[in-house]
Amino acid sequence: MERTKSVEQVTTKVNRWVVLFASVGIIICQGGIYAFSVFSSPLAAANGWSVPDVALAFTIAVGISPIPIIIGGRISDKGKSRELILFSSLLLAASFALAGLSTQLWQLYLTYGLLGGFGLNLGYIACVNNSQRFFPDKRGLCSGIVITGIGAGTMIFAPLGSWLIEHFGVRTTFIQLGVIFLVISLICSALIRNAPIESTKETVTEANDSALEAEDFDWKGMIKTLRFYLVALLYATGCFSGLVISSNAADIGQNMFGLTPMVAATFVSVYAMCNCFGRVLWGALSDKLTRINTFLLLFIFIAASLLSMIFIKATVGFGIGLIGLGLCEGGVAAMMSPLTIENFGSRNQGVNYGFVFLGFSIAAFIAPRLTAFAGEKNSGDFTSAFIIGVIVAVIGFILTFALKQINLGLAKKKR
Repeated sequence: MERTKSVEQVTTKVNRWVVLFASVGIIICQGGIYAFSVFSSPLAAANGWSVPDVALAFTIAVGISPIPIIIGGRISDKGKSRELILFSSLLLAASFALAGLSTQLWQLYLTYGLLGGFGLNLGYIACVNNSQRFFPDKRGLCSGIVITGIGAGTMIFAPLGSWLIEHFGVRTTFIQLGVIFLVISLICSALIRNAPIESTKETVTEANDSALEAEDFDWKGMIKTLRFYLVALLYATGCFSGLVISSNAADIGQNMFGLTPMVAATFVSVYAMCNCFGRVLWGALSDKLTRINTFLLLFIFIAASLLSMIFIKATVGFGIGLIGLGLCEGGVAAMMSPLTIENFGSRNQGVNYGFVFLGFSIAAFIAPRLTAFAGEKNSGDFTSAFIIGVIVAVIGFILTFALKQINLGLAKKKR
């Protein structure tokens, strides 16, 4: 692969690894927003609200993701990632501090939901987009390392938030976390530099399975291609089964495998750690095997993990499935941005990824609800949801193979 001269010039003056790990620091703070389950009950009790009403704030923050990702992608694609990262960090810190001062539900929805959602996703796309421009030779590894911050942030700020609530109360905890996010983000933002925006051209071969020297698509051109819908559906099918587990892991462990609440909670933590590790593992592996070949392997692992929970009616079956799906969900998250770049070019990678992210949003809307419905209708047995997950994995494998054939055909035409 060839990098443009401007990338080489910038990386001789900027330590790209410093930029990478500073970006991880930013993402760790943003991962704190996913620790909402720690705050929901205390917040409801402190204000006399119902937990479902409080939980809507988190739903808003996550549900609006495609909008700020597309907006942030456009800004980042214009070479303003560092400025956007700083702005998003200030927004996230303010959202927590103001949430602690909220006395009405609409105020919580506006602060934690709307402001927090924009702070989270503007910073997320800016960090991922900017970092990958510094690592055109290691996009999978780079993407995997950066987004481990989400899982790491949840693991750090969930217990910290619980301890702070116990000692200072939920309102003060929100303000304290806002200050912590502000300090960490200011330090990390000072270490980040904007990467050059020039497109990086790569050689087209049958081995890499992608027409990588294709023109740089803008989003309007991208959505006119069949490849866009295949890539977006890969995102949906790839993360579907992970969302089945992550949204209902504790209930599945207790109702299907007879685990105590404490043991089930421990497995949830194991899942989160596997998710983090999977982002680096699959991301690095995809740099060696190519993204599409790695996706083919990943869908086989997803199916095997689900089958273990269907046929091994013991704790070991749950453990195998949970670890496997945790690793695979992390891998999907790590590979989607590089896959988008390799199919639609790097110049507009931020905006394009925002549209591809709609695939995740669709799965996030369907999978948790479908799983909860399956458990409720079958007295705590989630087997039917697992079977659907296997079917979705098979569909994902077929979609990946179709994308592989299309890209091989495009590669042959370019020779």
